[in-house]
Amino acid sequence: PAPSRSDELLTAGDDGLICALDVERCIAGGTAIEDDAGLRLVLNGGESVQRLGFLGEDASVAYTVSTTDVVQLWSLHEGRPGSCGRFEDLRAHEQLRQGDTDGYVLGALYDAESGRAHVLAGAIDGSMLLFHLNLEAATVSAVMPAGDANARGHLRAPRCMVPLIGGGLGGSQGGFVTGGEDGRICVWRPGAPEGAPGA
Repeated sequence: PAPSRSDELLTAGDDGLICALDVERCIAGGTAIEDDAGLRLVLNGGESVQRLGFLGEDASVAYTVSTTDVVQLWSLHEGRPGSCGRFEDLRAHEQLRQGDTDGYVLGALYDAESGRAHVLAGAIDGSMLLFHLNLEAATVSAVMPAGDANARGHLRAPRCMVPLIGGGLGGSQGGFVTGGEDGRICVWRPGAPEGAPGA
């Protein structure tokens, strides 16, 4: 659950359905379970979901990442639920390609200071791109090159990402943490040279 939606649980899976559940109603059991009264919202993404989360100041937007690394944004507003953005080719960006291998999507972040949603994608050499998302397109907003034995960054493929609590990408508390196949855990914060987050 997101802090501002603490009574709601977002679930998704191989069936492509994204469900928002009323946790208190589901815990109450009885007829709430039997008649699906605990369901607040059901959306059909059309493909298997491997990752999801909340975005936005009031967590009124969800993101999903499919098993084929398609990123979708979803409005959770009860008056107008549904898809509000789809990004199919982030993994194929030229800076993520290594030979015949595409990159992959690590996850999404929301920057409350700028009101922007971002997606982090990685490559097998350890480099990463941060994309700014809007409803029509995704643009690269930061490049994090692969590291080396004496430098910050990953030496091999980064595999996971989590935003820093209270952060986003702006301010002194902003940034995110990545973990990679190289065994490194890197903390990325804004304000490094060339506008990229710093490790």
